[in-house]
Amino acid sequence: MIRRLLEKAFRRLDIAMLRQTRVGIKCLNQVIQSELFESRVISDLGTLPAEELLLPFDRLKDELTLIGTPISESPYFGLMQALQRGEPLEDTEYAQRLSRGTLDLRWPRRLDKALADYMRERFRQTVEEVGAGTLRPVYVSRMGDGCYIADGRHRAACYALLGVDPPCRLVLPPLSDSYILWLHRKMSRHPRAYGKQLAVADLVLRKKRAPRVYGSVADIVRDWTAQPAESSGHVYHPLPFPEFSALKTSSDASQARRKLELIEKAASEFFRGGWQERRILDVGANAGFFAFSLALAGARVTVYEPHPVYSASGPVIAAEKKLAVDWRGRPFDPGEIRGERFDMALMLSVFQWLAAGGREMEQAEAALRVIAAASDCLVFELGFNQGRSSIPSRRLNSYAAMIGLLRRHTPYRRFKLLGKTRLWRTAPRYLVFCSNDPRFDDPWLRRLWRLCRV
Repeated sequence: MIRRLLEKAFRRLDIAMLRQTRVGIKCLNQVIQSELFESRVISDLGTLPAEELLLPFDRLKDELTLIGTPISESPYFGLMQALQRGEPLEDTEYAQRLSRGTLDLRWPRRLDKALADYMRERFRQTVEEVGAGTLRPVYVSRMGDGCYIADGRHRAACYALLGVDPPCRLVLPPLSDSYILWLHRKMSRHPRAYGKQLAVADLVLRKKRAPRVYGSVADIVRDWTAQPAESSGHVYHPLPFPEFSALKTSSDASQARRKLELIEKAASEFFRGGWQERRILDVGANAGFFAFSLALAGARVTVYEPHPVYSASGPVIAAEKKLAVDWRGRPFDPGEIRGERFDMALMLSVFQWLAAGGREMEQAEAALRVIAAASDCLVFELGFNQGRSSIPSRRLNSYAAMIGLLRRHTPYRRFKLLGKTRLWRTAPRYLVFCSNDPRFDDPWLRRLWRLCRV
């Protein structure tokens, strides 16, 4: 009774709580629901043999866990057999595990008449769907050589019983979700109790840590489809090539394109001759959306990007597409560009990473000084106080704080706000064009606002 009340309260407050029990980890208000898996789909796998599908993480201790059990040998399959034969469900291993809380992450629950009637109706509907050829998909994730069911265990068991290969949809790896990582950390504190599940998790983590080696753009697309470069998408930004069009971005792709339009508009007025042969420095290029877009327009781009995946993919894309992109897959080193000259530098939401969220400001400011001294103009983007990539600020007027930073550490004296971008709903960023051209300065009212240091 108390647990049901807590569950109801937690659901209203949209919070969850994990608790260690004698059988494993249990959750109050499990936040991952079936309807959410569609948004995590990477690709369609077509039909797969039902008997090859394995049970996923259940957060039960080693002596009780079912992880890696083929669906055709699982309690779910036994339940479907009982439903098909019209036998009492209370005697099945499924019902016994459900009542003891040893079926999965859920708390113990008795298989009462209402639940049994619901299961019989769902079984009848699924049989009808099979007869009509309208099968619902089973969501799966790959870990090592195994194909583990992320959602749809009852469906998969029913299809296996009826001898039907289910349509399967590949979803993002389970350890790419913060809630699942929370559960993983909870298990990691008790490695002896959860050794079997931690071993499966390590198959994913090892693959994530392994260096990527690509021979072609097709290799990159295949790898990112199976093993996304980001936790909530295949890639951070969209890439301006048709091969990548089906990949999901972890940031708002429309905001990235809008930002590119703002940069292109300012540059067309500043250069008065387009991008042809313009030398661009892109520090923190990520997957290369801006670098490759400008290179396609005729610019010669020098890139610094230390991300272990993108540092491997960038040079391959540049070479295959025959673009003038010097991709340096390593952290930015101010000494490497001394003596070089650029028409424009891009620092798009990278200063905060150079500054380690404000902990290494001197290092980031020194890099900013070198980049600005080597560039005729700078497009600078920064966010404050919200999101992982932000600089803490006590000022209410964040824009004034940003302009103050640029005044202190660059030779520019003209600053024009191109716009605000929102890669995520709660994290606005200022996008500023910095130069010494009087045409590129804020209107007088915004210049006045920059003086308000509150």
